[in-house]
Amino acid sequence: MMNNGSAKSKTTHSFHGGFTLLEVLVSLSIVAVGIAAAAKMITQSVTVRNETEKRFVANLVSSNHINSVLESKNWNSLLSEVSTNMAGYEWKIKMKHSATPNLDIIRIDVSSQIDKVDGYGELFYYKANLNQRGNEN
Repeated sequence: MMNNGSAKSKTTHSFHGGFTLLEVLVSLSIVAVGIAAAAKMITQSVTVRNETEKRFVANLVSSNHINSVLESKNWNSLLSEVSTNMAGYEWKIKMKHSATPNLDIIRIDVSSQIDKVDGYGELFYYKANLNQRGNEN
């Protein structure tokens, strides 16, 4: 009987479960590529969000400024460049006006920018030409 037991142990191979080094390296490579892609996507998402926020605030800055000029009726400030703080940034606001085909209406262009970065917010507005109206009365 002992012969049967020893013969059986000789023919039976012991198998230890697990992965080979190559399989582990391939798996880790796949996971690393996935993590790198996710990190890049998150970085791009944050960049786009920050740019969108700046453009949104720039439009608010431009809109606030044009509304304050219209409310105060200080038409001389249409040609000036002013600065204001909003949302943690120093905004430079430029305004200019130009004629339109209809002489009773002028176009007012307002642009907002942070430091030397151009064109975050650009708005235009149409207003009755006050010079023409003043001459009629």
